Amino acid sequence: MPTILIVDDEPLIRTLLMLILEQGGYAVFSAENGAEALTIARRYGDGIDLVVSDVLMPEMDGPTLASRLRTERPKLPVLLMSDAYAVEDLGLRKAYPFLPKPFDLTTFMTVVRHMVEQRPAPATTAAPTAA
Repeated sequence: MPTILIVDDEPLIRTLLMLILEQGGYAVFSAENGAEALTIARRYGDGIDLVVSDVLMPEMDGPTLASRLRTERPKLPVLLMSDAYAVEDLGLRKAYPFLPKPFDLTTFMTVVRHMVEQRPAPATTAAPTAA
């Protein structure tokens, strides 16, 4: 079962997205800001398949979180979401996949499924063979 980390400082949005994802067959972690999300991502490592983060949050914003995750886990996909003007103002549209708020839940689930399916498989170490 793929696992998604939802990061949003708005409890209602975070809870709604968690419920939708759980109904869609995903395991879900949540965090209220980027700092908390980074701690969770470090704790669970390759156990997280996708991070979905709001852009504007206290303590650590979504772009900072995405940048740190890209450094630590380059293959971990991160989807940023926010009002379109925030992303344009911050110049993020080319740096990370982006979903403008408000969005409908069908679109959200379509984007999430696509990103999880496109995620590269974690590297595995082959067992040595006898010569």
